[in-house]
Amino acid sequence: MLARIWRALKPGGTFYASFKTGAAEARDTFNRYYNYPSPDWLRTNYAGAGSWSSLEIETGEVRGFDNEWAAMLFVVARKSL
Repeated sequence: MLARIWRALKPGGTFYASFKTGAAEARDTFNRYYNYPSPDWLRTNYAGAGSWSSLEIETGEVRGFDNEWAAMLFVVARKSL
């Protein structure tokens, strides 16, 4: 999927994504599936998808629809020119 996104971006285009993070795949309190990636897993998969001029991964927490706090990874990737 990331390779398709990379191909769809114009040169210099920016892609943003957020991911819940954790130790292993699981379902949340609404029974939605999450793979809970790590920063290293994301870096590896983004690198394999295309040539990015920058890849930034920040961490944070957000309150979800279930009113619980969740650890998050926020990714900003820019396609090379």
